Amino acid sequence: MPVEKSISLGTKDRHVALGLLPAARQELLEFFQRGSVNPRKPPSGIIRSFSSNRRPDHPDLPFLTVSEAEVIAKTYFRHAIAELDLSSAGDAELSIEQREQREAELEDLAARLQYFDDRTDDPAMDVEISLLRRAGRRAPVQSSPSRLLRGYVRRALTQIWHIELERLRGNYRDKITDSFFMEGNPQLPSSPAQPALKDGQTLGEALGRYEAELLKKARNEKTQDRYKAELVHIAAFFGRDLRMSDLKRADCTAFRDAFAALPPNFAKRKSVDLHEIISSRKPDDAVLAHATLAKYLDALSRFTRWADKEDLIEKDYGEGLEPIAAKPDGSMAKLPFELADLERFFARPIYTGCVNDERGFSTAGANVVRRARYWAPLISLFGGLRSGEIFQLTPSHFRLSEAGVPFIVLTKDMKLKNDNAEREIPVHPVLSTIGLLAWVERRRSTPSALLFPEITPDKYGSVSSAFGKRFKSDLERMEFGERRAKLTFHSFRHTFKRALDREEISEQEKDELCGWARAKKTGRRYGVGLEADRLKRSLELVNYGVTLEHLFSHAKMTD
Repeated sequence: MPVEKSISLGTKDRHVALGLLPAARQELLEFFQRGSVNPRKPPSGIIRSFSSNRRPDHPDLPFLTVSEAEVIAKTYFRHAIAELDLSSAGDAELSIEQREQREAELEDLAARLQYFDDRTDDPAMDVEISLLRRAGRRAPVQSSPSRLLRGYVRRALTQIWHIELERLRGNYRDKITDSFFMEGNPQLPSSPAQPALKDGQTLGEALGRYEAELLKKARNEKTQDRYKAELVHIAAFFGRDLRMSDLKRADCTAFRDAFAALPPNFAKRKSVDLHEIISSRKPDDAVLAHATLAKYLDALSRFTRWADKEDLIEKDYGEGLEPIAAKPDGSMAKLPFELADLERFFARPIYTGCVNDERGFSTAGANVVRRARYWAPLISLFGGLRSGEIFQLTPSHFRLSEAGVPFIVLTKDMKLKNDNAEREIPVHPVLSTIGLLAWVERRRSTPSALLFPEITPDKYGSVSSAFGKRFKSDLERMEFGERRAKLTFHSFRHTFKRALDREEISEQEKDELCGWARAKKTGRRYGVGLEADRLKRSLELVNYGVTLEHLFSHAKMTD
């Protein structure tokens, strides 16, 4: 039975049609070379025609990659030049009027390439869609590969029409002036399922090897999960079938630009199709924070550095990738609490009387429950402790110096941020007045037991992270306006540091209290109270002017 394949070029413009014709001719050639047997075709063997202005979007089609865009464009250019040889064979028989008319048409088309009104009037758009169909690829119109292919097509059309115009004027030297099209013949992807690529290791195979090496070095489960998530995003962007030998600097730059357009928490969406997310975003949508984007770029750079050492790519194409936007001032990453914020914070039911300190912490009631939700903000505000330090405290970390100064000692057996975090912090008089020392004393019977065991660690064993999520719900019940995004539990520590800055306290003492000491004294023995005695005067200068008298009566409680 005869087999037919009908293709509509979707344009009445002769020269636009000529631009589309090479891809259509090649599609027909490959169709008949493959033969007519295809179980997915209708029984009649007649292939339904399609309009060239319909962008392929079937979910089974793989996404176009940056490397494929280059291959497709160069192959299209070769075919277009060959087609031009056929279509211009009869140019010698044209009359002067016909020749002038053709020249005018070509000049108009060249102008349209530079000054089109919208996408429907863009000649390069029609050709791009036709090429995507021929290659069996999909690419959202605003995605980086789509824009890149469209740019290549625009350059190809400019070059082709210039050559045709020169032929009409009797110049058949066919001088190619665009260096992009001066290289050798590339290999075009053949089908949606099996793109024809160079021999060598695929990106998916390379990522598998790289991941295995990373997991050997990972110290804990949290780090392992972070590595895996980073590699998933790299594979999702480039495609696991990409040959490592095809990975170039332009691909890595496209990765940077694409991720710069991703919204926060994009990985938590049901659909993690990066190209779809990018193409659907609006100009004013929020994007990844500078630090988050830098982490993704660093992950890619570490992978390309490894691939370069393994001779999988010609050189480290991801080297030096950084966000284009300026890095925000690190000192303003988190804001301190203002006096009005503190007044409202300590006037909440958890401090005046609530139902309980779990789901009922924000509902007025008869109970004052003094556990983590109550004490942690106070300890950080009047001692400058980090949350990770607070939730490791036991009764044995509260001591009394020979001079009679109560203090908290953070020792090397704890999981601290760094060596400088080992320090002695005098207990602020406000904390003593509220009853912290008496509360701790009643727990001396188990000196090594955690003071706040009710906070369940997250799956990585982090208590501070688990409490951070709980504290976030506290802040969500308060109105902070635009400042909300920069207020966290760590803001108490920033507030403490600002209080120190307002007083006449030496930089060395500030560093000691905050755990930033740059030069430790030889022979200093933490835990005996020597530093606490010296720092007592400086700590007592910390004052916020916040009303806490309603908490003083809590010191009489025996919970």
